[in-house]
Amino acid sequence: MSKKILIADKSITIRSIAESLLRQKGYEVFTASEQDKAFSSIKQSPPDLIFLDYSLPSVSLSIFLQTLKSEPELKNV
Repeated sequence: MSKKILIADKSITIRSIAESLLRQKGYEVFTASEQDKAFSSIKQSPPDLIFLDYSLPSVSLSIFLQTLKSEPELKNV
């Protein structure tokens, strides 16, 4: 089973390049361009790793991480 990675970045170029490179290496990749989509994707299918653009619109990195850690099924992401 392949590892799941979420790429949350406002740049479509960065998302596309990272997604392509990671898929070539056999990873299952999900992308999001904003915080709400990232959380939706995380809850739907928890990833093994998240690449998070800290300047994503409406994202406070500390709040994002606190929210992840507060969810029992997501605290190990």
